[in-house]
Order: sequence, then structure tokens, then C-alpha cells
Amino acid sequence: MTISNTTARLRKQQVLQHRGGPPKHRQWDVVDGKTIPMFLEMANDILEELSEMHPSVRAEHLAQRLEDLLGETIDEDPKLGDS
Repeated sequence: MTISNTTARLRKQQVLQHRGGPPKHRQWDVVDGKTIPMFLEMANDILEELSEMHPSVRAEHLAQRLEDLLGETIDEDPKLGDS
């Protein structure tokens, strides 16, 4: 039981992730933690913005922020704009 609780806690804290399989035979990997600090800061800023908003406008705001951040990339590669 202790192993299950510890594994569940580490998964919730995003330290471990499982690759699938039946529960007794799951393979676990340590989450890579090599995210570029600039992107972590941007993500935290956006999450803070979203937490202060009414749920009905969060998706629209997030879409706009992503468009602002990725707009130049999409303009440079027309294939990315197709959907």
C-alpha cells in the first residue's frame, strides 16, 4: 500500500508518469524536468491570468495568448495555419 500511495503522490506531483499497461505491470518513467525556464515562467504567468478569470472566458483568453505567442511561427509556415 505504501508503494502505491507514494507512486500516486509522485504522479500527482508530475515527478513520475506511466507508459501504460495493466496496473500491476505498468512501467514508470521519471518526468524529464528539462523545460526551458523561460517557458515555465510564461506558463506560470498564463496560469495566473487564467485563475483570475471567469471560466466562461478562459479558453478564449488562452487561445488569444497562444495566437500571440505562435502567430509569427504560423505566418512563416502556412502549413501550420491549415486545420
